[in-house]
Amino acid sequence: MKLPNKKLLVASLLMALSVNTLASTDSEIDKITTDIKNTELSALSGVLKSTNTKEMIAKAESMGLTPVEAVQAAAWLLTLEDWVKYKAIMKLTPRGNWSKDIDPVTALGVEATTEEERKRYATISLQLEAKRIEKEVAFEKTRQQVAKGMFGDMPVVTPVNEREDAEFSSFVALFAHKNCNKSCEEYVKGVLRSTPKGAKLDIYVVGASSDEEVYALGSQVGVDQSLIESGKITVNYDAGKSMKLGLKKIPARIVVGADGKIKNEDYPYIGK
Repeated sequence: MKLPNKKLLVASLLMALSVNTLASTDSEIDKITTDIKNTELSALSGVLKSTNTKEMIAKAESMGLTPVEAVQAAAWLLTLEDWVKYKAIMKLTPRGNWSKDIDPVTALGVEATTEEERKRYATISLQLEAKRIEKEVAFEKTRQQVAKGMFGDMPVVTPVNEREDAEFSSFVALFAHKNCNKSCEEYVKGVLRSTPKGAKLDIYVVGASSDEEVYALGSQVGVDQSLIESGKITVNYDAGKSMKLGLKKIPARIVVGADGKIKNEDYPYIGK
């Protein structure tokens, strides 16, 4: 986002946040402005509100980090030390070439050298995932309410078979390998049977590299096509999600309530 009057916008942001000691001179404002010139102010302000900004930025600069990087670390629930380590991983190790688009928490998790570190980063990853789902569910509910007020009973987008969008009581993430053996198949079928009627089930095929492999698993375990068409079940590429969540065994299941809280299912780090 382009900032037309940089000093004015930064000053306005600081006033809105009631941060009176963040920048007391023009040179300090200029420095911060340069760092945030392409940063969304609304997102930045949301993080700064919950952060001791002056101390955070001073410590960040002493570690060779910019104010924006300090805010980014806080947004990812990471420490400044974590962010320095993340930058080193992406710049100095093969991970930077292997996974150019990897997020900071996953990069730190997969490159962790101890089980304690892996557990910490995996827990952060799930906390972020739960918050993401909570926000998206809340937004979708509001969107449906606004749509109803604007258009009445007429759907904004005509769904498949004129179905109505469902409001789900919970969300189930099921992970299974593309080469799903008999015990794996029984596990997946058990999840299909036990998933509550009001829940949404997202199946992630680990190791799949083609649509055929994704579809094959759905066919193998007998996923009802009508449930896919209704949006109650999806079958997807894993795309590294199981690794990001730190799952030690596949198949596995994680259940997230409509409130965004993660229930302790097969995830190894929650409630242990």
